[in-house]
Amino acid sequence: MAKKNIGKQFEQWFIDLSDEEKAKYCQNHPRGFYAKNWMGGSTTRLNQTNQDFLLTTAVDEAIALKKQKNADSEASKLKAIRLNTEDSFRAICPLRDTPPEELARIYPTLKPEVRGYAITHKNFPTDLLEKIFKEGQISLEQLASTKNCPDWLLDVNSTDSYIDSWYKEETEEEKQEIKKSIYESIASNPKLTNEEVKYIYDWAGEQVEPLIDQIKEVISQLDNVESLGTLSTQERISLEEKRDKINEAIVPFSEIQKRCASNPNLTSEDINHIFSNKSWRAVAEQLLEHPNCPANILEKMASYNDFKIQSAVANNTSTPPQVLNRLSRSVFSRVKLNVAMNPKSPPKAIEQLIQDKNTDISKVAKRNNNADIKFVKESLEDLRKDKAEVLARINSEKDWRERMRDERYLALLDSQISEKVKIWQDQEPDSIIRKLDEFLS
Repeated sequence: MAKKNIGKQFEQWFIDLSDEEKAKYCQNHPRGFYAKNWMGGSTTRLNQTNQDFLLTTAVDEAIALKKQKNADSEASKLKAIRLNTEDSFRAICPLRDTPPEELARIYPTLKPEVRGYAITHKNFPTDLLEKIFKEGQISLEQLASTKNCPDWLLDVNSTDSYIDSWYKEETEEEKQEIKKSIYESIASNPKLTNEEVKYIYDWAGEQVEPLIDQIKEVISQLDNVESLGTLSTQERISLEEKRDKINEAIVPFSEIQKRCASNPNLTSEDINHIFSNKSWRAVAEQLLEHPNCPANILEKMASYNDFKIQSAVANNTSTPPQVLNRLSRSVFSRVKLNVAMNPKSPPKAIEQLIQDKNTDISKVAKRNNNADIKFVKESLEDLRKDKAEVLARINSEKDWRERMRDERYLALLDSQISEKVKIWQDQEPDSIIRKLDEFLS
């Protein structure tokens, strides 16, 4: 749908409202275009540039822009159009608490490649998801990947029956692929019970077992022929290709198990059970970062000489303080960085990391809320600089995906700045608070 048609339809929608409905809409959107014009008695129609806007916040920004620059200049028009796009993307950003009704209104106006992103928003209405699924706009796999997917899709005992209902023409092999895709999508869904999570985890394990047997056989053949030299080059290449193909087949099932291991509803007993199996290594990082991971496992794995294992332990806020103290002296930089970022790291560990020769680790450690109060102002200045850089990128970035990443980082910086301000206010006398007000103004 062309943008100008969207603008015209939205304008016509407003015109067709009763006076009471118009007044209610303007009350809910006091800064929008219609509130400023209709409520003020103006009957001025939207010009061509304004027709490019759907969201009232974008219209408001366009009006502010026109006050600063020449409304007829091409630069202003291009900027206004960009603001509309940016505002639409911000509305569907997961960090935004956009109301369900607003997401439902925005959805039809978005480009097809963006709609797939919008439906994953935490507030996207379930009834609209089911509607667009039944209309064929999204697949069953896409529906499963949403945070508000229907409850019937999470019933793992009925997966085969609803796949049979929706995919009557597909072969059994194709249906198996669909089932795999659905389980991969819902495995980390917090609405699943821990029993359902374990069911999916075990199902994936059952699919992997014969593949592992096959790959062991191929590797054994390769090892034998390399020592005996009885296989031609072409035959050896054929075996290597077979090995790679089996590895590729294992990957999606491994991903399902990793997502199961990340599900928040796994209990400490479930995690202990998985660690008792031989396959624990494939999901170790996810389990060790899980908030319910038992302290005894975290302490044991911290001694494992692997930077990925140690990094996962260092990243977990449930890791005991004495373990974090030990990991602050790790030989792996990534591990020390995770300790520096961990909000539960004890002051002793943070003090150790502030003195680290790696400036990135030292900088992050100073930002930790458990760092000495003398580092608060320095951290605030760094955070303010980072925020300015991120805002500059957001304003100039054309790729909406990059803007979304920066939006997430900006939210993180805002959170860190607020925490630092609170620490300063809680620990410093009034004279310092006045200096802080001057600093932040």
